[in-house]
Amino acid sequence: MMSYTIFIKRLWQSENSTISEFSISGTEISGYFLERPGPDTTEANLRKRIPDGSYSLKWHASGRMRKFSPLPNLFNASVPSSRAILIHPGNVPADTDGCLLPGKSKGDDRIGQSLGLYEEIKQLMVDKGIENFNVLITSCYVDCKK
Repeated sequence: MMSYTIFIKRLWQSENSTISEFSISGTEISGYFLERPGPDTTEANLRKRIPDGSYSLKWHASGRMRKFSPLPNLFNASVPSSRAILIHPGNVPADTDGCLLPGKSKGDDRIGQSLGLYEEIKQLMVDKGIENFNVLITSCYVDCKK
């Protein structure tokens, strides 16, 4: 079975948000993710983004996001799955407590066309098996080569 990596490169940050570009290996899927602003933290309930690193994925049944459940849940040795860092639709920082919001376009502290891209990502994970995906997050805010 093929494995897939979601490569996330954080490129823009403000007082309100962090925006990155992403692509999924072996596919044509790409776009942007909007997250909460820094600093990075492994601690829950601070409404901040997670640290750079490699993450595994598993499904998470969400009561709050029931309409989209189950949702992809990022975790590793430092960020437990119980922190519920999810990938779900949304457009602005107020739509996330630390989760990653996908979008096909970006603006100041916002992303657009989130729902369609979320559904595309989720369907790929359903079809290929979420256990065959991992996430690699890096940051480069100054003097970056794309």
